[in-house]
Amino acid sequence: MNIDLENAVCYDQEQRSKRYKKNHSNARTPTDLAQETEESFYLPKCPLTEEFSHCSKLHDLQEEVQVIIDEDDDRIDDALPFYKDQDESLNENYCIDSDAVGGMINCEYNECNNNDFNIDDATDCSTSDNDSSETESEEVCLHEYTNVSTIYYCTDLLNYLRAADISKSHSTHLITLIKSILPTPNHLPATMDDLLLFMNIDNLFSRRSICLICKGDLEYKQRKCLNCKCCDEKSIADIYDINLKDVFTKLVKRLTPIIEEYKQKIYNNIDEQETQDILFGYLYGELLKEYSSENILSLILHLDGVGLTRSSKLKMWLFSGSIVELPPIFRYRRYNMILMSIWVAYTEPKPDLWLRPIISQIQSLKMQGIDLFIA
Repeated sequence: MNIDLENAVCYDQEQRSKRYKKNHSNARTPTDLAQETEESFYLPKCPLTEEFSHCSKLHDLQEEVQVIIDEDDDRIDDALPFYKDQDESLNENYCIDSDAVGGMINCEYNECNNNDFNIDDATDCSTSDNDSSETESEEVCLHEYTNVSTIYYCTDLLNYLRAADISKSHSTHLITLIKSILPTPNHLPATMDDLLLFMNIDNLFSRRSICLICKGDLEYKQRKCLNCKCCDEKSIADIYDINLKDVFTKLVKRLTPIIEEYKQKIYNNIDEQETQDILFGYLYGELLKEYSSENILSLILHLDGVGLTRSSKLKMWLFSGSIVELPPIFRYRRYNMILMSIWVAYTEPKPDLWLRPIISQIQSLKMQGIDLFIA
């Protein structure tokens, strides 16, 4: 029994030794191959005969390269008159700014973190009014006694205001304070709204916090109600209201071709899909007769709630709308619906506190209408 055990142990050791040698050889193979490849790119320190052999090979290689260069030069010389005529004709119509080209190349180089370079053809390079206006805005200095660009300074200032969680009223006060100590004239925007407008940032949402106990509004980032002295965050609701007119106008501009096409089918009572859509019903037909001289749009309003976390029972409710004049296949797609308001709290929403401001925006939009300027 002991002999069998000893034989088994010896056999296991032999197998382990073989596996170790095999793994060791496999691990060394890439290293040896890399060393051989690296040595092939460099001339080793060798005796005189080997050095002479390498020099002769390099000399032959240089001769081959020179022959290729000479052939290319001959082809270029043959084609030179043709390209020269083309260059003269192009120069009559186009003027290339070397500074602009240099700026483009530097921009391409900075964007490439590795050794990859993007070389664009001259036919692919085009300028637009927006690009030129952006370039001009970047070149405008904050004031005449500095070389700091206005766009760069405003970018840093906006990033600071956002990182500091400063409200818009306090941001405007700070911007006014900074502007008052700058030399005049200067190009710093006067208010927070002017700063966002200068940076081409649309102010789509406004946030407000309310106390669910006393129903009072809280200051920006305030998590304690000073009226009822309540410190419980579960008694505070955060509400995000959209800038309804701007967002709805942009949405309708994008969907106008689809809306107009579907309206023609409605006027002609052509229900191709035979879906018995709401627009082919009796009530909508009466609505069209009542407002026959107006280009009306109608909305279906939705209220949806979802629980964000199970442990804390934090809830989010969405108040959204879908355009009725869209075909059913487009009507309820997420990017075709307008998100009007969001309620985030630990309790169910209270409609009078939540929806009163956004309903006022809807009524105002209904009375004023929207203007579409589509080229």
